[in-house]
Amino acid sequence: YFTEKPLYVKGSFLPLAPSPATVCHVTRESLGIKPHQFAMGAMGNTYKITQEMFKTWMQILNRIPDSVLILIDDNDCTTSNLKKEASKLGVGDEQILFIKRTEHDQFLARLKCLDVFLDTFPYNCGSTAVDVINCGVPLVTLHGRSMISRMGLSILSSLGLNELICNSQKQYEYKILQLLENENFRY
Repeated sequence: YFTEKPLYVKGSFLPLAPSPATVCHVTRESLGIKPHQFAMGAMGNTYKITQEMFKTWMQILNRIPDSVLILIDDNDCTTSNLKKEASKLGVGDEQILFIKRTEHDQFLARLKCLDVFLDTFPYNCGSTAVDVINCGVPLVTLHGRSMISRMGLSILSSLGLNELICNSQKQYEYKILQLLENENFRY
């Protein structure tokens, strides 16, 4: 007979050990990113993309004409629907690149081509966020009240990267614009 007692551990809920070095080499050009473009990625599961988050991303693309957003091409229906929604919000096909899933080494090499990674909300990235951090790419997250919407907060705060944690859609958008102005921001 016993009663469980919580054991509080320091750090994030996910192990933050560095990933092994990648052996793949991917260039921005091979992904379709032009040399002068500000490259943003949200290369997690597409089912985590909500209408509100997607609208925020489209507002960012509209504010940064020389930018591109890379998303995963999981299936034809989802990709088609996202393209239609982007068009309704004034974003052309040239600003959103859809890429197929690949093996982990190549995925990590692709991440290194980004200027910033956009976390989803309210369903934050978990293990993908750890990959992003290990690749040295800034991860901007928006947090909520549930565990699933606090994963980015947990990871970034355990690393002392609180400046990348946002409390609102407006702050999230502003943070990305700040990163654009400070092109050398890497950790």
